[in-house]
Amino acid sequence: MRYIYENENKIIIFINLLMIISLLICFYLLGLFPAVSVLLPYSLVVVVLSCIRYYIPIKIGSMLTSCQLDDYEDYIQYLRTKTNQKSILQNYYLFRIAQYSYYLGDFVGCIQKLKQVKVDTLSQNKYGNIDKLDYYFLAYRTRIELGGEKQIQNITTQLLGLPSSKKKDIYLQKIHLYEYLIVKKQVNNYSDMLPDDSLLCKIEKDYFIAKNNLLKKDFEVAKRYFEKISECDERLFMVREAKEWLNRKEVGYK
Repeated sequence: MRYIYENENKIIIFINLLMIISLLICFYLLGLFPAVSVLLPYSLVVVVLSCIRYYIPIKIGSMLTSCQLDDYEDYIQYLRTKTNQKSILQNYYLFRIAQYSYYLGDFVGCIQKLKQVKVDTLSQNKYGNIDKLDYYFLAYRTRIELGGEKQIQNITTQLLGLPSSKKKDIYLQKIHLYEYLIVKKQVNNYSDMLPDDSLLCKIEKDYFIAKNNLLKKDFEVAKRYFEKISECDERLFMVREAKEWLNRKEVGYK
């Protein structure tokens, strides 16, 4: 894994070149031999390279979603050495650092890195499939923690203005969760709809279910979920918050 992320930029450049060369060969052969069957081997090469290109960021990102934070910390430290260098993955690097900063509870650091991302160049077709939706949602949830009504409203407007998609619908559900649970401090059921397909997702879901039950004054249920979270890596701010609540002498939430 270390070899992959230390050479991530070179690997992607190499894959892109191979894909371009394969496509050029396809066009050349198509001019010589109109038969489509001639193109199949080269088309297969392009498909395989595309799959590898797609899989690399998922594999690296799985270190975070599975909470292998020692390994992911090494990866982030490596990215920090690359952010001042020109790279086709510059936006990707900055976003990953910002995302990790958020989960650690370094909200100011997260915003600072997001400000360096060139938002206009973000697209679903870019490496790592990080687009404007991901950017604005991360900015939104970070601003919720920092405060700033005007900034939050501006970010929400930008996100709402993006084209409809399944990802957008998921993010809008999460925004409703933040709006009611964190901002308005009103009981809601949005937390029950959160995904739990990774350890990190389970921590987030349990965290919000616990906070929802605190608003319901159901402290026993909240305690049960906070206890589950507290067993995880305390570098995550949600884990630290759960432990802080459990360590309080009084039963309640402030």
